[in-house]
Amino acid sequence: MKYLSSKFYLCALFSILFLQLASQASEKWMTDFEAAKVQAKEEGKLILLDFTGSDWCPPCMHVAKTIFGEDAFYEAVESSFVFVELDFPRKKQLPEDLKKQNGQLAEKYGIQYFPTLMVITPEGEMLDKVVGVPSGGLDGFVKWLKAIHSESI
Repeated sequence: MKYLSSKFYLCALFSILFLQLASQASEKWMTDFEAAKVQAKEEGKLILLDFTGSDWCPPCMHVAKTIFGEDAFYEAVESSFVFVELDFPRKKQLPEDLKKQNGQLAEKYGIQYFPTLMVITPEGEMLDKVVGVPSGGLDGFVKWLKAIHSESI
């Protein structure tokens, strides 16, 4: 019985830590596109859009875990980008206004596959995009983002 109790507490601890890390990452991501454009303009940043199917798309979940789930990602690029998640979930419900916004943006930018990671200006001009899992993992993606930022200054 003592073994089961220890196993339960260990499992609960890992669950709490995982949820805490997930909420820290989600705090850095906005969902309001217009507010993100204003913030990016005020702070002199570019915008990284993440078109994702967060609860059904395996490549999206992989990117969320191996790139957006890493502190090193934010340490490397947070000073240059505002992050916007544009989610198309199947299991959870989004508010109608958010579904409408995300659908309009997917149509505007011609999104056909998930994930699509796109860098835009505060005015909404697309600079570049990656469709699917970025090659080179975290390091390759950070290098790509830094190159776009340095070219746009």
